[in-house]
Amino acid sequence: MQCGASEVHFQDYNSEVIEYFTIQNVRLHETWCHCRFFSGDWSYFYEIIRQQKYDVILSAETIYNPDNYKSLQAVFKSCLSEDGVIYLAAKSHYFGVGGGVHMFEEFIKKEGNFNIEVAHTINTEVPRVILKLTWK
Repeated sequence: MQCGASEVHFQDYNSEVIEYFTIQNVRLHETWCHCRFFSGDWSYFYEIIRQQKYDVILSAETIYNPDNYKSLQAVFKSCLSEDGVIYLAAKSHYFGVGGGVHMFEEFIKKEGNFNIEVAHTINTEVPRVILKLTWK
């Protein structure tokens, strides 16, 4: 929004996160940007916005469960514009659920639709990585 986008969409699985945090945070920042807010799983979001094309997709903490990789990739494949870019922030590994950066990179490479690279690494107690995805 601060970079001049005319429209920004926000999505979270949890409707309470959208209602009590995301919308409230957006209201704190004066902007002329049109914002839309969505909640629900990836397949629900996909059905609503599948005709939408995004130049930039920012995603955080969305690869913790490998069972959701196909749904997430379906959103990316359907909604990323031809010259678009995805930045995905995640923990290196999610203990207890099995997902993480390495497993997601393997999935994306196997599927063969996107180039994927590490754009940035954050070395803290819980290492985090920002991945960059573009069309092949």
